[in-house]
Amino acid sequence: MEAIDLGEKLNYELKDADILINTTPIGMYPNIHQKPLVTSKMMHENLIVNDIIYNPLKTGILREAVKANAKIVTGVKMLIYQGIESFKIWTEVEPPVDVFKKALLKVLK
Repeated sequence: MEAIDLGEKLNYELKDADILINTTPIGMYPNIHQKPLVTSKMMHENLIVNDIIYNPLKTGILREAVKANAKIVTGVKMLIYQGIESFKIWTEVEPPVDVFKKALLKVLK
């Protein structure tokens, strides 16, 4: 059986991809200097790169995406909307999204 080079496989899969979602902990605080498996050379400007990590706000994979002129989505949105849904379940109150977002960004910066 032939060994598959992970870099080659990622490069092949991403060339026609529309979205890349990072669900690994690579680059998450406190290990913010870990190198992402995917580099800017594997990405293209029509790619949407979503990292579910929210600390730091700009992870290594998102910095690579910026270099490739790809569109980025930080993990803040996932964290906010998870919190909002939990709040609704526990309180049966529709929380103000802007207030949640402002409070979260204040803590993360």
